[in-house]
Amino acid sequence: GQIMKFYVLLLGIFDLHSHTWGVTPAYYSKSFTLSAPLQYNHTWVDDSGFLSTFSGNPLVNFKIGERQLGQMGVKLQVKNYLRSPVNSNEDRDAFRVAPGLGWFFFFPNSKGFFGLRYELDVEDADGRNWSYLGNRANASLQLALIDKLKLTVAGDFYFQDFLHRHTTFGVKRDDDAYTLSALLSYPLLESLELQFRYTFVEHDSNIALYEYDRNVFSTGVVYNL
Repeated sequence: GQIMKFYVLLLGIFDLHSHTWGVTPAYYSKSFTLSAPLQYNHTWVDDSGFLSTFSGNPLVNFKIGERQLGQMGVKLQVKNYLRSPVNSNEDRDAFRVAPGLGWFFFFPNSKGFFGLRYELDVEDADGRNWSYLGNRANASLQLALIDKLKLTVAGDFYFQDFLHRHTTFGVKRDDDAYTLSALLSYPLLESLELQFRYTFVEHDSNIALYEYDRNVFSTGVVYNL
């Protein structure tokens, strides 16, 4: 099917708009599903273009017993930053590859699920300061609340080791990011869902310039064809 998402977010003092268009070819059998979501995303910050990406994510989901699901896949992404970098070393245009594994346990009576995922993340950037090897692990829990209202909470741990000595600071950059999020979702129609999300990010680095904390409040409408 086709998925279109419209988000309007407030990020500190910035206005951020992110639109995603995608298609998801899929094959279904009794024991597994094979899908290959393809997406294009365009992001604006303060009403001017910031980032466009093309993404593919071949993914296999397979049953493990009655209530468990295993997952194997790889994310492929081409990033094109739309604002000119300060110099060639800061060019963040990149190709990204991220193979991953996942496991999910589903509660009885469609009451939700608990999931764990791990990804190895490799990004080859045009600029010397932005190529990295990353490791990402996350856990998520979804619970069905009253009258079709769903709550999803997640924790994400992301560790990045940059591959080259930074051309300005003279050290290899090492970043650790911790993300907590909560999502409330409610179906307005059979194919239309209203979403409210809060996300907190703590981003630590051995280079102080790249350290930050972030609180993001967002609302979105997801329409599936």
